[in-house]
Amino acid sequence: MTSTGLRLTTAALATAALSLSGCAITAGLDAAEETTLNGGNGGNDDNTNNNDDGNLILRGFVRAPNGMGLSDVLITVVTEDEDDTEWTTTSTGSGTFELPDLSDGETVVMRFEKDGYAPTNGAYTATDSGLNFFSHTLAPVDVDTEFPSDAGWTDTIDGTHSFTIPANTIEYLDGTPYTGTVGLQATVWDRTTPLDEGGEFLASPGDGQGTMADGSSHLLYTLGMFQIAMQDEQGAPLQAGPGFQMQVALPENSNLPNGSQVPYWNYNGQQNTWEEEPEGGQIVPLEGGGQAWEFEPTQGLPARSTTGMVTGNPDHPIIVQVTAQAQGQVTDQMGQPQPGAQVRVVSEDLTYMQQTITDSNGNFSVNIPPVVPQPAGPNGRPVFFEVDYTVAGQPALYRTDPMPAPGPNGVLRFGDASLGSMSCVSGRVLDSSGNGVADIDVLSPHGGNGRTDANGNFEMDVPKWQPSTLYAATQDNSTVGFEPMIFRPRPDQAEGSCPNGVTLHQYDSVGCASGEVTIAGFVGEGLLVDAFDARYPSAPIFSTTVEAGSYCVTVPTERDVVVRVGAGDLAAGNACGAHGVFAFDDGPATCGGDWCETVPSFDCGVP
Repeated sequence: MTSTGLRLTTAALATAALSLSGCAITAGLDAAEETTLNGGNGGNDDNTNNNDDGNLILRGFVRAPNGMGLSDVLITVVTEDEDDTEWTTTSTGSGTFELPDLSDGETVVMRFEKDGYAPTNGAYTATDSGLNFFSHTLAPVDVDTEFPSDAGWTDTIDGTHSFTIPANTIEYLDGTPYTGTVGLQATVWDRTTPLDEGGEFLASPGDGQGTMADGSSHLLYTLGMFQIAMQDEQGAPLQAGPGFQMQVALPENSNLPNGSQVPYWNYNGQQNTWEEEPEGGQIVPLEGGGQAWEFEPTQGLPARSTTGMVTGNPDHPIIVQVTAQAQGQVTDQMGQPQPGAQVRVVSEDLTYMQQTITDSNGNFSVNIPPVVPQPAGPNGRPVFFEVDYTVAGQPALYRTDPMPAPGPNGVLRFGDASLGSMSCVSGRVLDSSGNGVADIDVLSPHGGNGRTDANGNFEMDVPKWQPSTLYAATQDNSTVGFEPMIFRPRPDQAEGSCPNGVTLHQYDSVGCASGEVTIAGFVGEGLLVDAFDARYPSAPIFSTTVEAGSYCVTVPTERDVVVRVGAGDLAAGNACGAHGVFAFDDGPATCGGDWCETVPSFDCGVP
């Protein structure tokens, strides 16, 4: 719905992908208008499974643990030699990507890399009749530092993983001692924070399975995955030699007795699975209560690839004489089965995960640890499952509530998961005095819109579980704007319920930013200018238009802001871009006044 002077921005319009204070800011586009890259179309609204040659297209989405899309992720299809590559592309501003030219039954292993995030692999098998949609989550690097090799390094990450690399124990991969400055990046996939609050368990690599030394494969009960990468001053890979120590705190309900031997596993990226290492660790009691897994390998922590990166995991293999099953079916909103859907079955306490895809009838079935009288490890934990899919070319997520595990040889029936389901969100838009603001359009880039009533209240539907940004669309040249909010909508609990509550507050302080715009060297005219709070890259806060080659737009103060020029056809042709500014709260600064933040000039290229 549109009114005079009001511009509504949806996912079909270009969005700014940001790079200020460590975030990336480039001119990025949402999936609906992305241009061709490396043979793919960037995830447009064409949901056909085949390209012009009749081969299959795998569409994908790369996200952060909070569910928001990640731009500029390098995606590489790796060969049997993981150091070689077959094909590369990068994710769009909204985190989408495409891999073309796949055949029915072909399995691809993809490596995902982005500065500031721990690189991991993922695998998918394409099918003629399936969704052919794959999502991958990247966790941010926890520690990025340097230290002298003769000083060593000690740190505790996420309150669970403690590492010690003693002085003078750093080696090159051939075992030659190294002396000098060590560059280190370390990541722990946080399993203690709930998923809805940014927990990283589902960002961890692998499919939940491990191959033991005897060749058998088992579901793994994880104590916490980690990654360490070290380099010398020229960028050559290094490894931790003898003396390396590690301690991992156990979950309270681990059910593992002190003295138990728990294997250490190394991640095989090409196979997307975990492999048991010769040496493991031991469960020990901690002073003051609790338990930990202690690990001090005789040969240190040797790298298993030429990159020097170590991705490891203390895991207890789940070896049981009897199992239970978890079953379900995935359908669309019309009740039609959805084959090839990516399904994750996860324990409620985030200690194990099973991955699978639905069959030709949309069904899936996996083995899970049952409830037993004397549990060991994660037996009998409640489980939930989630499915990734798309709605009009936009990534979405379906997640069930946890359900109790059955007894031995029992079956947990999740029932039918209907993709595309919506959930209700209600809330208020408030001014600086806490009063409701009427007649404000509230939108989500992921779908859904509402309008406030006389008291500032609104209600709307959005895709459930998919992280959504709600924002208030204001009039062009308005000096009043409202801070967006990111949340993950929960499903309705009962008929007519509205379980998600959101309040949008007016920004306390605003300033202004101004600049000039040319089109192929000529004075720009009539181009849209949007101002974004850098934390909400898909939600324009303030807007104006270019007049006689210049503009002035209101911006929030005391925070990173992005000013973007051009939308619609111009932005789809990559004619304009975005610049970052920081507006200080040094007193009133308004368009038409004496001073505004200066934005670098834009040249929008072809008129």
